[in-house]
Amino acid sequence: RLKDDAAVVRRAMRAAESIGLTPTLKVGNGGLDANWLVRHRIPTVTFGAGQHNIHTTEEYVDVKMYVDGCRMALALAVLEE
Repeated sequence: RLKDDAAVVRRAMRAAESIGLTPTLKVGNGGLDANWLVRHRIPTVTFGAGQHNIHTTEEYVDVKMYVDGCRMALALAVLEE
């Protein structure tokens, strides 16, 4: 688990705020790709992109949340230090 003030957490929160989102911090222990990075001591955060009922016959994506996830990825890529 990363500390709330870890550099990658602070950067992700700034990116979210820069696009008008209110970030919330949660621990996710599911089958995330980030688990492999963390296992190799690479600090990693993840963010949702609108998925619901994942891996079921009722799975769907909330398009607005998906677009926000894309905007978040872009904000992370271009955010100034």
